[in-house]
Amino acid sequence: MEGKNLVALFLLIAIAAATTTAAPTTTASTDPPSGNEGFRDLRFNLRRPFTPQLSNQASPQFQLLSRNITTELNRAFRRGFRRFRRCMVVRFSRGRPFTVTNRMDSINVETRLIFDNQSVVPNATLTERTLEQAINDSIVTSDISPSSIDAGTTTTTTPTTTTPTATTSSAMATNKPQEVITLLFPLFLVIYFLSKDMRLPLF
Repeated sequence: MEGKNLVALFLLIAIAAATTTAAPTTTASTDPPSGNEGFRDLRFNLRRPFTPQLSNQASPQFQLLSRNITTELNRAFRRGFRRFRRCMVVRFSRGRPFTVTNRMDSINVETRLIFDNQSVVPNATLTERTLEQAINDSIVTSDISPSSIDAGTTTTTTPTTTTPTATTSSAMATNKPQEVITLLFPLFLVIYFLSKDMRLPLF
């Protein structure tokens, strides 16, 4: 009975270790282009009041507006381009006043549209028309001034070596249970044989 109890205990611990894994965290990527990815810069004017906090990328105001714009542009360009990957906000800056009578400054928005590679990056005219159509279809906010849309710059990135942090962490989490079992098994063998020789109670 002692051996059976020990085996049962070991199996329970092994199962618990094997089924305990870290839950993956899924977030929308806003990473800059890397490797052979191609991108096109897209600029436009947002008819919203500019505040100094928007110049600071660490501020809650920048983070919130950046997240909203990224979400809307991703939705618009994924609809039109199968090889589109993601977009990112480069910066916000002070724009021209809303109107002649309303002198409140608007927001200049600089973004970067990232595609699989250079060969699939759309030209400036098609990029601008895609955003204009998304405004007309209410896919993105109507606060964007259509006449301010400018997509004149396109380029590719210099290949870089990046550290796959997320992949490495996932692999480590996957291998952890096996390591626990490997370390515990010799210990259980020692306890088992000592208990038989010395007649020690296991429970």
